[in-house]
Amino acid sequence: MNTNVYRVTQAFSILILLVAEGCLSLVVLWLSAGGVIACGKGVFDSPRWPLDILPLLGIPLLFIFGAIALFLWCSSRITRSVI
Repeated sequence: MNTNVYRVTQAFSILILLVAEGCLSLVVLWLSAGGVIACGKGVFDSPRWPLDILPLLGIPLLFIFGAIALFLWCSSRITRSVI
């Protein structure tokens, strides 16, 4: 693969990162606007609250970490091919 393919992959990973961070921000905004985070009511009243919150926060975080790993992998491949 050439450098252009890695650059396109890096740009794609940055787009994924921005979308995932936007989704995570919306989830956190929804949780705090509803008083869930600030007041400790609603979702946290249930004994299974980690199972309710984990998919909401875990999926965007998984995409964020995956996009960062892809970006760093492409960066290391580009620097190895240039040097």
